[in-house]
Amino acid sequence: MGIGQQDPGMSVLSIEVHGDLRLHGDAGATEITASDGAKIRQSGNNYVLESRDDCEVTIPAGMTVSKLRVHGDAVVRNLSGSMHVTRIDGDLNIGDAADVTIGEVMGDLQVEGRVTQISGNKVHGDLTVRVGDGAIALGSIDGDASVEGRMTAVRFGNVGGDVSLRAVDGPVSLDNVGGDLAVRGAVPSIQCNNAGGDVSLRGSFGTVEMRAVGGDFAIDDAQSLLAHSVGGDLSINGSVQRLDCHNVGGDLSANGVPMLGGFRLNVGGDASFAVAPQAGEEYDISAGGDVACALSADANADIIIRNWEGVQELRAGNGGAKMRFNAGGDVSLSGAESVDMRRHVKQGGRKMGAFKIKLPSFRMNIPIPPIPPIPPMPKIPSFSINFGDDDAPAAPSKKPAAPVSQSIVSQPAQTLRYDPKPVATEEERVVILRMLAEKKITVAQAEQLLAALEGGA
Repeated sequence: MGIGQQDPGMSVLSIEVHGDLRLHGDAGATEITASDGAKIRQSGNNYVLESRDDCEVTIPAGMTVSKLRVHGDAVVRNLSGSMHVTRIDGDLNIGDAADVTIGEVMGDLQVEGRVTQISGNKVHGDLTVRVGDGAIALGSIDGDASVEGRMTAVRFGNVGGDVSLRAVDGPVSLDNVGGDLAVRGAVPSIQCNNAGGDVSLRGSFGTVEMRAVGGDFAIDDAQSLLAHSVGGDLSINGSVQRLDCHNVGGDLSANGVPMLGGFRLNVGGDASFAVAPQAGEEYDISAGGDVACALSADANADIIIRNWEGVQELRAGNGGAKMRFNAGGDVSLSGAESVDMRRHVKQGGRKMGAFKIKLPSFRMNIPIPPIPPIPPMPKIPSFSINFGDDDAPAAPSKKPAAPVSQSIVSQPAQTLRYDPKPVATEEERVVILRMLAEKKITVAQAEQLLAALEGGA
């Protein structure tokens, strides 16, 4: 059905559809047309369209849609006038629109084509934006948000899932991101109060302010970076000219272009970075692990190092900047090879001499293998001998003889000839004596065995 000719710039349309809606703007249309079953009421330049079933509607492209209420899904195309979406119970798909205001979308919101501006309150599902240009600002998104295109500005309040931004030209402002945040491209500024997951900023950025990051944080290039708290690792892959970072729970890796201006930094793990200290700047670095700092060739700094080795004082160039290192592990300085440095080691509050060092410095640890244990000596069995009268000692002991475990009767003395030949080993003697103690051989046999081992007859 149709309604007579209208002036699109003056007409206002209100739509309520209990099924699904397809709304199309036609630049050449002069009237409102709708599917059978739809009812259209007119009061001056104000129109109301109602349908109990699915409905397809065509309106003049420049007509204003003051109220859009759809109980199913909605698809909107080619509107050059403004549109206010009161509520969509299903999904909303918008393509080529001018000014769209979102009240509430219970499903997903998908934007395709050129949209001048999208603003609104709440999207319960996911947000997907693929446009050539425009700006978007939404208060709340329960699912994920993905934006790609030459957006002039992106502003989100609370996003329950992940946020992915690509090829965005304008500033980005986010209150809270429940999942991960990934940005690709060249963005003049990024501001985010809280990101519960990881943050990845790949590209070139102006000012970046991340107040709280629950996971890891990786960034390429930025003029300045403010990160109050990073729960995981902080990795600077390119150039960050000025860094203001308060706490990093994991490791810090920033070995690109030296940073300027000074900073205060607490790192739970290891810290590796490059700086160009100049007079008047302050660098205060505390790390639970090791610290590796690369100084620029023109560094001018007074340096104090406190770690397990004690306290060290150094000066690079003419001094002027203040650098303080507190580390649970080792602290190593590199670079500035043309800079003359002086080192003082304090022990017990006294300076113990001064001598020049040349950076970089290193420590060499040579492992010492463990010494194997010495095996115990074999146990020699005990035995006793009762001598006859001829072999009795000259001065018998006054003490009573101790009981012996066994008695061996000596044989008549034999004349032995000394022949300097190989001597039996101690182990061989022990074996013979053990056999003798166990009564496996006699004394004469034992003497013969010993004599044979020592080269005797």
